Amino acid sequence: MAIEYLSSEKRREQILDHALILAEKIGYKNVRRHHIGESIGCSGSLVPKYCGSVDRMRDDVVRLAAKRSSMTVLVQALADKNPALTNMIEKDADLKAKIIDAM
Repeated sequence: MAIEYLSSEKRREQILDHALILAEKIGYKNVRRHHIGESIGCSGSLVPKYCGSVDRMRDDVVRLAAKRSSMTVLVQALADKNPALTNMIEKDADLKAKIIDAM
């Protein structure tokens, strides 16, 4: 299978999109690089090149989940005390209320 050429930013967006979809399906903490790689048709070892560490990728997935109102992922991230989400809800009381309502 040939990998479609994408700019670094587009590849990163693709990875985060698929990571969010996977997090909704199998759980935020269960997503692994190889899952994402399989999902987009490349090696999981390429994921850190575009997204950095697992922790950084999770933070970015949480930010994307907040942007797209993916309450399933946000509730899991809140339970996990994700630092990116903690920072967001300190600044946005409405987001915190939405997550609590979704629980």
